[in-house]
Amino acid sequence: MPNFAYKARDAAGKVVSGRMEAANKNEVASKLRADNKFVVSINEAGSAGSGRGVGKLKGRDVVNFCTQLASTLSAGIVLVRALDIVQEATESKVLKAVVKQIYDAVQRGQSLSEAMRDLGDTFPNLLIYMVESGEASGNIDEVMEKMSIHYEKEQRINSKIKSAMIYPVILGVLATAVVIFMLLVIIPTFQNTFQDMQMPATTQFLIDAGDFLKTKWLLLIIIIAAFVGLWKYIFGMPGPRLWLDEVKLKIPKVGGLLRTIYTARFASTFSMLYSSGISMLVCIDISAKVITNAFIRERLFEVGDKIKAGGMLSSGLKEAKVFNYIFNAMVMVGEESGSLDDVLQRTGDYFQNEADVAIGNLMAMMEPLMIVVLGGIIGFIVISLISPMFAMYNEIK
Repeated sequence: MPNFAYKARDAAGKVVSGRMEAANKNEVASKLRADNKFVVSINEAGSAGSGRGVGKLKGRDVVNFCTQLASTLSAGIVLVRALDIVQEATESKVLKAVVKQIYDAVQRGQSLSEAMRDLGDTFPNLLIYMVESGEASGNIDEVMEKMSIHYEKEQRINSKIKSAMIYPVILGVLATAVVIFMLLVIIPTFQNTFQDMQMPATTQFLIDAGDFLKTKWLLLIIIIAAFVGLWKYIFGMPGPRLWLDEVKLKIPKVGGLLRTIYTARFASTFSMLYSSGISMLVCIDISAKVITNAFIRERLFEVGDKIKAGGMLSSGLKEAKVFNYIFNAMVMVGEESGSLDDVLQRTGDYFQNEADVAIGNLMAMMEPLMIVVLGGIIGFIVISLISPMFAMYNEIK
């Protein structure tokens, strides 16, 4: 019998690993779930991975998969035929290859959720769990439609965030290019003109910076590369990453925007899982993993520990202090009224709209701010170049 190495998260939120003999990965997953463990990964012993996955699918591919499969299943087409249609219809080579593997697995008798889970981290855990719940309830077409809408919202938010970053990046590149041009071309001209004069401190600083850039540019690149590498290494460790993500939440304007986005993601994810009959501890675990901020994620794992000890979700979130008062109050109302999933869904939609507005306001604020910064840099250089001219004029006069 094959031997499998697994990683799973127990009810306390801790990652455990081990080996197990079983007929296949599905049997290992079933035994782990029966033992109240949430599967992280299952690989055949001695291998580095399943060997079948292609890495995480892009957000757009996940949306397309959910949308196309929901459309075909809603039309009454059986799953195998629906997967074949999706495989033929998709233009993405990566998604086509993934759907082909799922199609082959389903033809061999596997369920859709099992086939998706066997691909490792290709699909989000949230989607796999929702598909599994849809298979159990017999409404997988409705589940796929719901997931299509969910990931479409996620994609829209991510697109807006990327769009908001385009303008600052362009201005940053432009400012860097202007500064380099002035240091290497303009300032040497003035340096030759005023070489017999005592330069002001700011002008001398620019001259020295230009000389350093011209003669030691390779050293500068090495320093920048070393700094970036050191930054990634340090903040790739759990402790510093936790500290940095906490600091991000305290940045004026930006921190509030991040909290709003994370609140919307947690609320919509949790409500979908909870309404599908999945236990609250698993809902917390999966919803926490959707949050990319390590500080909030760890606080949510602590909320799971409090729920396991008999606490309420609302009190745990209140003590965690990662979401705002309105969200915590809505969770408490949902628990008291017995309609937590519905309340969270509406709250998620509300914060999603708030995130859209906040991103728009942030973009409107950043544009004049970046222009002021760029103008300040160029103004500093211009003033530093003009100062020797005024000094020379005063001496002549």
